[in-house]
Amino acid sequence: MTAKSTDPSFTIEKTSFYGTIDGPDDSEWMFTQTFTDSPTNMFFYGSSTISIYNNKNEKVCEFTVTIPDDQKVNQITPFGKVTKSFFDKNTSTYEFMVYTSTVLKPGEIQGDVIIFNSKGEKVRTFEGATSALLFSEGNSDWDKKERLAIVTTEDEVVGEETIVNNVVNIYRKATMSDQVSDNIISEHSFKFDSNTINYSEGMWLDIKYLNDEFYYILAHYEKPFVSGTDYDTGQMTFTENNFFLTDVYNSKYERVAGVKIPVEKKGYIPTMHGYGILSDYDFSKGMFSGDDNINLIITHQDYNIATDGYLYSFDVYNADGSVIKHISDNVTSWQPMSSIKGYEEQMAFLKNLNATEQVFELVDLPSAKIAQVIPAELDGKLISTNLDRIQEGDTYNYAIGIGQGDSDEEGNVISSIAWYSKDLKLIRYTKFNLGKNAVLFTPVIYNDYLNPYLFDTDDEREYIFIAKIRRDNSEVIDNVLCIANEDGSMIRQFKGDATKGNYLYGSILGLGSQNPSLYVVYVDDNHENFRLEYYGLPFNKFNGGEGSAEKPFLVASAGDLMQIANNPSAHYKMINSIDLSNAG
Repeated sequence: MTAKSTDPSFTIEKTSFYGTIDGPDDSEWMFTQTFTDSPTNMFFYGSSTISIYNNKNEKVCEFTVTIPDDQKVNQITPFGKVTKSFFDKNTSTYEFMVYTSTVLKPGEIQGDVIIFNSKGEKVRTFEGATSALLFSEGNSDWDKKERLAIVTTEDEVVGEETIVNNVVNIYRKATMSDQVSDNIISEHSFKFDSNTINYSEGMWLDIKYLNDEFYYILAHYEKPFVSGTDYDTGQMTFTENNFFLTDVYNSKYERVAGVKIPVEKKGYIPTMHGYGILSDYDFSKGMFSGDDNINLIITHQDYNIATDGYLYSFDVYNADGSVIKHISDNVTSWQPMSSIKGYEEQMAFLKNLNATEQVFELVDLPSAKIAQVIPAELDGKLISTNLDRIQEGDTYNYAIGIGQGDSDEEGNVISSIAWYSKDLKLIRYTKFNLGKNAVLFTPVIYNDYLNPYLFDTDDEREYIFIAKIRRDNSEVIDNVLCIANEDGSMIRQFKGDATKGNYLYGSILGLGSQNPSLYVVYVDDNHENFRLEYYGLPFNKFNGGEGSAEKPFLVASAGDLMQIANNPSAHYKMINSIDLSNAG
């Protein structure tokens, strides 16, 4: 096959911080940061220089957030979605949200959301903002549906008590009919006691856009969950006659749906509730009811004093607050299974059968029918929690990481991934020889990561996993990112060295796009400087050739065929009949 260089296509060195933000087209953009100390107090920041890179690893801009000498700032973080001409009328620059946290005095912090453009100019500041949520739908600048929620706090005196309210201001782009000079306008605000969001793990604010309409979801308790605490004993007093509220408002800010759940004490503390915890389907229209009704999934959370953990259950509610479907209960953790064309969505719930035994219960959604139950041990082998369903033609199989390693005659650790049909019949084991010093194997099992055309373009599947390897004659254990073939042979390994630092993290950017990339992060011993390396995928493509008329690229697989769009002017030659059943 035609191979790419083993060197990274792009490298960022010696950055103090890094992360991702949402590009204007919903692609993943990266940012890096360096910091300087305040000249008056070394425990706070004096400035931060932020570099922005798009999904093609091109540097879009760089700007510096400068802090006044008398201001004690302990956080400077880019976040959210990149916009164009939302905060001002300049259509030629991008806009970036940056959150800063300032210590006013011990125990009192002020948050600010500052908008910078790609020229480094400060466009706008939302003083006292504790958070911000920008929702954007559509890719055309002139036709985007955008709403911005800015959250601040406001004191309200009620009798002898001062209540701190959350105030949510919703902004949209101004139009000519608004007759204002500003580019955005606040069209509505919500207000409620900020203490009523405590003891809920979920989202208390969400914005959705369905069927050409915005919806605003607010989820919180009617009253504070805890009414008082005895600080000598730690004993909490829970508010009586309380309810968990989830209210939905439409584009006109009319309340169109609501759930009101009594807060009841079943054990040591009352059951806690939350919205936006289970999945992307916690808000839908008719997904579970089969009509145009708003459906809401609410998660219930009970504290288990015996295990010092929590048990979760999940119900679907209709717009009038009635339960229309029970999904699962007695759950300790969960994860979504990948979407497979032609099949319902699926969730994997890890459940306690008894004090010592757990199972994965796989539940199809929206039917809420149990598709499969996977025990902790399959065919005599303990399974791990790394599993997913993987597309195979017009059906799917389950790939499951095995939680126990084997060894060969030479003492090498053999780790494996088990493949099972959807009716749990064993198909095969894919095995990897990790050598004599391996101590842990963590496979990355997602349908998109196991796409046979992600790492190269032949029809064989490749695997990505983390191996913990002890150094020879040492107690030091290295993390190694490995990419391997179906036969277990290694394609690439990424581990730290004296130049790069220690391996920290690896992930795929741009999954499902024409130009995915693997990025690998290293960090120095002091955890102060990061190195980011980007590798264009696939590593290898085509069955030979150079793309010229004399030596065209040889197209032998569906993966090769998919690469033509990246270089349509090159020359190609088909050398095989191609099976497209696994091409996605």
